[in-house]
Amino acid sequence: MKPNIFTISACFFLLLASGNMATAQVTDTLPPAPTDSIAAPVLIPVDTLQQDSSAIAKKKKQGFIKRYFADYPNPNKALYMALAIPAGGQIYNKRWWKVPIAYGAYYMFIVAIDRNTSRYRLYRDAYIAELKGELHPFSGTSLDANDLRTIRDGYDKNKQLSYIGLVATHLVVTAEAFVDAHLRTFDVSDDISFHLKPAATFLPSGDAFTGVGLVVRF
Repeated sequence: MKPNIFTISACFFLLLASGNMATAQVTDTLPPAPTDSIAAPVLIPVDTLQQDSSAIAKKKKQGFIKRYFADYPNPNKALYMALAIPAGGQIYNKRWWKVPIAYGAYYMFIVAIDRNTSRYRLYRDAYIAELKGELHPFSGTSLDANDLRTIRDGYDKNKQLSYIGLVATHLVVTAEAFVDAHLRTFDVSDDISFHLKPAATFLPSGDAFTGVGLVVRF
């Protein structure tokens, strides 16, 4: 049986249709083309920029001391000042009457260090000269080499103790400034206080005792 023209046309049509369907399926599976998205610019009002710049300029114009005392009293700043400057924490806390006391303690140990150092060097040189048979400030006295060495070691020990005392004084002064700054932030109003007032106690027997009562308010 020979194919007629209708059969050939139908086959050709089916081939075209299947090709178009395959092309359509391939096209549908392709991802969509990316589109570049440009974010809209954020506009800042000119007044806001001027206010920020003026605030920064005003902050720069303030001196270091005013900025340092801005959040007064600050225990950490009192600690830093006390470590950096002798009695600096007391100055920060405005405890002016404590400053002479602190400097007096510093001066006492500094004088002790200077005196013990000078005396140590004197007896050290005399001991060395005594061993060499040379003249020294204590020649002709009852002090021999052993005595000079003992006195030298005593002044050396006192010198070391004076240094320890100076460091300990600085630590105590620093700790006092830190604690004082903390205490200044505590609430010491009338609502938190202790009061003493007369009180009477009555026993079941009818006897009464008078005394002093302690009242604590929170």
